[in-house]
Amino acid sequence: MATIHFVNLDPNIQTAVRNRLYNEEEIIRLNEKIQADEKTKKKAFIVTMSFVTLLLLVGGIIIYGSEIGFPDALPLLLLNMLVAAIVGLVSWYAAIGRMSKQWDDLLRVYYPAVYMDNEYGRIDQSDENPQKPEPAAKAKTAIDKKSVLKKVYYIVTIILSVLVMALFVIVGISSITSRRSSSDMAGASASIVIACIAAGYLILSVKGILQNCYIPGIILEKAGILFVGISLIVCITGIFSQSKITEVLIISVPAFIIGAVCFSIGTKMINRKRDQH
Repeated sequence: MATIHFVNLDPNIQTAVRNRLYNEEEIIRLNEKIQADEKTKKKAFIVTMSFVTLLLLVGGIIIYGSEIGFPDALPLLLLNMLVAAIVGLVSWYAAIGRMSKQWDDLLRVYYPAVYMDNEYGRIDQSDENPQKPEPAAKAKTAIDKKSVLKKVYYIVTIILSVLVMALFVIVGISSITSRRSSSDMAGASASIVIACIAAGYLILSVKGILQNCYIPGIILEKAGILFVGISLIVCITGIFSQSKITEVLIISVPAFIIGAVCFSIGTKMINRKRDQH
């Protein structure tokens, strides 16, 4: 039976922090080391997951396209993308997120001053400078810590969004022009909806890189677009297959509500994070 290995913070470090065995200089150096290691892990993770996602997408297009053909192969291709998303989230938490949260929680409780410096930039307490344009510079320092990783994430998702959008636009248009049965038209319409979802992802990624948005908030907004898109696909499929309206509504309405809630929560998270800075 497969098990998931979660990376945890060194128990010796946890015990030492809880007992306040580090002085301020030592805890700052340790924090810098842990932050540097975390950045390296994040870069490696983003590159690896981008490669895996691209491999699943291209491999799915080649294999399913040759064996089944589009648009009939769309559900399997979507399943590939869903698996990649789930594996990505679980892997992120197992390899990076859990340990990062453990360290942040320890700092916040046992070394609150270092935690505040880490989150918002060190506050200069010298009174020799009466001018106070300092806060703006500090905000920049705090943002710069994660700006590189944010840019990498947004650039990768922009590229993937463009590829997916172009692919499904081509699939949808070719299906509409070459086939005429209702099932083919349903698949073609679903392809166009998926292309629109990818376009929404592209817009959100561009917004994220221009406004330096909080990544979890953007991910929630993207999840909202995905669920709304699923709702539309179910409606389109139900119309072309002449399914009962109740069967369509049972799936499409909850999916639409979940999408709207996810998007709303993501927007609030982004605005709240922006207000804090």
